[in-house]
Amino acid sequence: MHSCVHCGKCSAACPFTEWMDVLPDQIIRNIQLGRIEEIETMTPWICASCFACMATCPMGVDISKLMNAVKEKVKLRKGEDWTRIDELPETTLREMPQILLVSNFRKYTR
Repeated sequence: MHSCVHCGKCSAACPFTEWMDVLPDQIIRNIQLGRIEEIETMTPWICASCFACMATCPMGVDISKLMNAVKEKVKLRKGEDWTRIDELPETTLREMPQILLVSNFRKYTR
């Protein structure tokens, strides 16, 4: 994470940025600046841990692991859960790739 040079390759490689409100490289920058508690975004929950970002990162930053850490730190320890299938719009369920939904629900639902 500290070796990130903010080249943006992770965000360019991510197949799910269309649904993200904050790009992965912006999440990393907030972490570097010590603003992890201030991260209020759906981006970590949208990350499917497909490792496309890590495969293109010239510095070898494991962004999938960082996204999981952000989920743990920011929301799950507060008892919040943003992954409720009954609250997702029907169009979202039809449009989002299945890997994204399966990965998310497997790890972060109650």
